[in-house]
Parts: sequence; C-alpha cells; structure tokens
Amino acid sequence: MKALIIFLFPLLTFGQTNDRWCIEDFWKGIDTTKLNTITIYERYSMCIKQLPDNFYQMKNLKTIYMDTETQLLLLSPKIKNFSKLETLLIHKSKIKTLPREIGDLKTLKSLSIAWGGGLTEIPKEIGKLEKLEYLDLWRNKLTTLPEEIKNLKKLKTLRLGENQFSNSEKERIKKLLPNCKIQFDY
Repeated sequence: MKALIIFLFPLLTFGQTNDRWCIEDFWKGIDTTKLNTITIYERYSMCIKQLPDNFYQMKNLKTIYMDTETQLLLLSPKIKNFSKLETLLIHKSKIKTLPREIGDLKTLKSLSIAWGGGLTEIPKEIGKLEKLEYLDLWRNKLTTLPEEIKNLKKLKTLRLGENQFSNSEKERIKKLLPNCKIQFDY
C-alpha cells in the first residue's frame, strides 16, 4: 500500500467519547512503513485534536494532506522524522504555531497551513527549507514573517491573504522575496 485515504464518518462526531479511537485505535493495524501518501478528509473529522506517535513514525511519507476541519492544535517536533516529505497541507486546523523542527524538512517543496485562522507566528527555521517552492499561509493571524524567509530562493508563490499584515510589513516581505509571486488578496 502506497497511499492511505482516511474518511472519518458521522460516528466520530460525538467528540469526547471518540477521542481515544481517533488518536490511538484508528492507527492500529495500519502498516505505516510502506505509506508515501496520507490523505485525511471528511467533514466529520472534528475529533482530531492531536496526531499520535504512530503518525510521526511514517518515515517514508512524501505527501500529507489534511484538507478537513479538525481541532488539531499543534504539530509535534517529531515532524522532523519525515525526511522524505515533499508536500505538507493542513487546512482548517487550530494550529497557532509551527515547531522549529519544520526547518528540518529538507525535501519539502510545498507547505500549506491555511484556512484555519489560528496561526500567529512562523519560526525563523522556515528559512532552512531550501527546496520550498510554494508557501500558503492564507487566512491566519500573522502580522509578520521572519527575516529568514529571504533564504527561500526557490520560492515561486507565497499566499498571505486574510492575515493582519501592515502595509509596511507587506513591503518588507516583497523586498525580502523579490522573485516570488506574493498574494496578499484575491
């Protein structure tokens, strides 16, 4: 099995009583050693508040899609285990910050933490993502980006709409990334 697509059905919407199933039991029986793609989506996935240790042991993952509404509050520093990861997409979560270890994802080309509204800061280690071509931080609560963003020489597209950047911060970002298409609005 190279890909796993997860649909979470209505029985999971009862919140507290199903948290244990969402976090632990769901992952039992899945051979995660052979997966290179994981996709989690469905409108009934609100019970996902954290990702279990098993999740961070899938070292062959190249793609993670979580295009669903979750209660996910954080990514573990164990994210550094994904040494082959090329695409990380987490939409509609409650994540407020990214771990510094995000900078250890040397093969990452596309990063999208969007549509959640909670992200308030980006760690300076993001500047270590030398292969990053696409960065989507749309609809969060960002007011600034770290100076290290200038190190993203391969970045082609940066989406920053529906954040809280001042005009002077927008200009600063444009100067840091002169060869990048930056979207502050539609």
